[in-house]
Amino acid sequence: MSAFLIYFLIIINIYLINCSKISSNYSTKISSEHFENNFEDDFSPSLLYDARINSKILFNKLGEISKKKIGKIKPQINKQTTVKLKAYQFNSDLTKDKFFPLSAAAYGNEENIRKCLNKTFINYELINVTKVYCNGHESQICSGFVALSHDDKAIILSFRGTNSFTQLLLESSEIACKSQTEVNIGGKVATYFTEIYEQLKAEGIINCVINLIKIYADYELWVTGHSLGGALASLAAAEIASSGLIIAQNIKLLTLGQPRTGNWVWAAAMDQIVDFIFLILREKS
Repeated sequence: MSAFLIYFLIIINIYLINCSKISSNYSTKISSEHFENNFEDDFSPSLLYDARINSKILFNKLGEISKKKIGKIKPQINKQTTVKLKAYQFNSDLTKDKFFPLSAAAYGNEENIRKCLNKTFINYELINVTKVYCNGHESQICSGFVALSHDDKAIILSFRGTNSFTQLLLESSEIACKSQTEVNIGGKVATYFTEIYEQLKAEGIINCVINLIKIYADYELWVTGHSLGGALASLAAAEIASSGLIIAQNIKLLTLGQPRTGNWVWAAAMDQIVDFIFLILREKS
């Protein structure tokens, strides 16, 4: 067995130990004692945004903890509260015809992004393409693009995902071993994601979206990304939604293969500020 393969197995083992404290099967009820003891530190499995979590009965301790942890957005979670089921249903056509090609396009250079957009949209504009070295690693590019689809009346923000095996190893080890960072909406997010997001933000990609929202006030905001790009998309949607510049009903966040991004508090906060959120995973992910 090569040294490289051994290193990979060690990294994956560390990741599973550190980031898989909670079950991904949310059909089972989790005790209030578990929430009381682990609410802040547990990572949610990606995002907890589908109808399963929204139809649950939240138990007594959750209301008390949420007041402490996500008071900044004042979520309406009280004792024995049933979280209101989202009005939005999953739209497979929207996913495969629009969001899937948008997330795929983010992997290309500007020329290839345009080619993807040409195949997907008729009346569109590519507004911005932003690229940075992921956390200063010159061999790894993190990027995103901003576009407009006038036929769909949508502002589009799409982020590129993990693009190499080396980057996957680094991403896994950093998520497992680095600290979490508190974010404005409440809760904590893996520092690896927040650092890359702040790099892209510093290059103006979020300001570009905000300026478009002011110009096209009646347009929806579509935010997407695959893998790492999904985590970045969720951070972007959270910041823009919490700014109050666009109503929650006009934001669509749909990610593909998104890794675990934040803890329970952050996931609950996201569910409060964005209405349309779907995470697409392979069956055995």
